[in-house]
Amino acid sequence: MSHRAHVRQMKVARMACCCKLSELLPLVRQLHEQSRAAYQASQNGGQSRPEAA
Repeated sequence: MSHRAHVRQMKVARMACCCKLSELLPLVRQLHEQSRAAYQASQNGGQSRPEAA
């Protein structure tokens, strides 16, 4: 396999990986928000504070 063909193959693999990651990003954000809300609730003794916009 030539160097150029190898580089092209790596670029295709990287692009496919990025596409999969972009599909997972909304799920990761949702899990992060849930985790942050649970942590804040535990720190506030169960009382939630409205956040600034």
